[in-house]
Amino acid sequence: MEHYLGLRIEQTEAGIKLSQPDFIDNLLEDTGMSDCYPVSTQIEPGLVTDDLYDPSIDKRQYQSVTGSLQWLASYTRPEIARVATLLA
Repeated sequence: MEHYLGLRIEQTEAGIKLSQPDFIDNLLEDTGMSDCYPVSTQIEPGLVTDDLYDPSIDKRQYQSVTGSLQWLASYTRPEIARVATLLA
């Protein structure tokens, strides 16, 4: 088995590796971030956020992206769980 419910499954000598590269690539493409660069931290240290209404943000798209990040954090990317929760 190589794929299951959108997860890529790779069996190696060290064990089983789960990943979601197609899901991540689609998410980056849908949000216009295909050309972004990786960074060593998920969020700027000391960043202060607020929950004030911002009319420039599409609420449905924000909810969709936030849900996608939570999905990733739950299954294959636990290191982004804090950021996904903060955004939600």
